[in-house]
Amino acid sequence: MKTMRKGKDIVRIKDNEEKRYLDMGYNYCPKQVWKDEVRVLKRKKEEIREIIEGETTKRGKKSK
Repeated sequence: MKTMRKGKDIVRIKDNEEKRYLDMGYNYCPKQVWKDEVRVLKRKKEEIREIIEGETTKRGKKSK
């Protein structure tokens, strides 16, 4: 897997797709950038969703 960036857009791609992304203007970047900016945001959204669902179930209402 490769990590590539174009502006604020950060993507993880398979090795065989890198030529296509280079042609679209993407550049290589360290995997740590993806970890810090993309993966952490997804985890925080999931944690917030779990907290909200947990609060609604404690009140006796089912979350939708």
